[in-house]
Amino acid sequence: MNWIPELLAIANGDLTDERVLQRGRLLWENADKGTYIVDDAKCLNSIEELARYLHIGNVKLLELFDEADALQQKSFHYQTHIIKLNRKSGRKSFRHSRTQ
Repeated sequence: MNWIPELLAIANGDLTDERVLQRGRLLWENADKGTYIVDDAKCLNSIEELARYLHIGNVKLLELFDEADALQQKSFHYQTHIIKLNRKSGRKSFRHSRTQ
């Protein structure tokens, strides 16, 4: 994930600033906690959370998941967002569990 723009903005480019270090640690510690990643910035754990965040219905989101899974994609676009699978989560596809 590309956190550099966010980190640079915190202290006008000073990556040694304590606020930047704290935010960087937090981002790193939480990097593998969400199943779905939106725009390399937001990690979400469920379809419901993702649907609310994107302002989309669950049925439409599941259709997008099915399309991405059929093409064996690890990411897809929806409006201005890029939705990715968090590879650290162990998921192999958007719709199905870890074992499939």
